[in-house]
Amino acid sequence: MILHLSVGDTWNTITNIEKRLGVSAIGCVVVWLSVWNAIFRYYTTVPLAGKVLSPSGVWISIATILTASIWRMNQPVQPVWPVKGDGKSASFKWSNLGQLQPTSIGGSNAGTSASGRINTKIDLESEKVATVDQLNASSKKVYCRCWESNTFPLCDGSHMKHNEETGDNVGPIIISTAKKGE
Repeated sequence: MILHLSVGDTWNTITNIEKRLGVSAIGCVVVWLSVWNAIFRYYTTVPLAGKVLSPSGVWISIATILTASIWRMNQPVQPVWPVKGDGKSASFKWSNLGQLQPTSIGGSNAGTSASGRINTKIDLESEKVATVDQLNASSKKVYCRCWESNTFPLCDGSHMKHNEETGDNVGPIIISTAKKGE
């Protein structure tokens, strides 16, 4: 049972966090085999348990066909193995183990704390962090959106480390005024 749950969790990470459709299609077959193996093992021990679990076998059969179809329909077709440097690998952090967040290793909630908080270091005692700033004529300012800048609210490039670790593509907000005569 532990092996079955581990296979399912690995497939979930590959599919929903790293979004590797090719690997997911092949992985779905492994999940399918694992589900039917679990159903068989339960059935041989307690037949009623195997019968109760059999609808999940039917569902995973349908899901396997759907996953393979989605993979083939999305062009260009992704490879069936991970490719180093493709920007999809979730960064591994020991501190994320044990958190009950499906996206705590990477993906859309990368960089958030266990509580779901994005801002983990700027003016934490305030109810809301707000910055009022003025631009002079013909000027430009680059503002942080990743909450990691040591010069917050201005960007210091900290998002580049975050992007490298997570495969994200966050960048700053750049605001400029029009030059006189434009």
